[in-house]
Amino acid sequence: MRNPNPKCELECRFKEGASFTTAMGWERVYDKHGNLITQDPNSTTGTIHCVACNKHWNYTSQAGVVKYKEI
Repeated sequence: MRNPNPKCELECRFKEGASFTTAMGWERVYDKHGNLITQDPNSTTGTIHCVACNKHWNYTSQAGVVKYKEI
């Protein structure tokens, strides 16, 4: 997890709340070296809370990209 609040001047510490992940199947395609080249279409959504600055975020993670939105 990366810091959703990089501009915070406090020593942020984060607690993850509930999260949910989709469970879709997908066709896996590999290159000749055995590396997976198709991306997982599943996504995870959840909440993050900073115990130092008391801010909250919703997040969505899919294919290695995480997006945060302060709530």
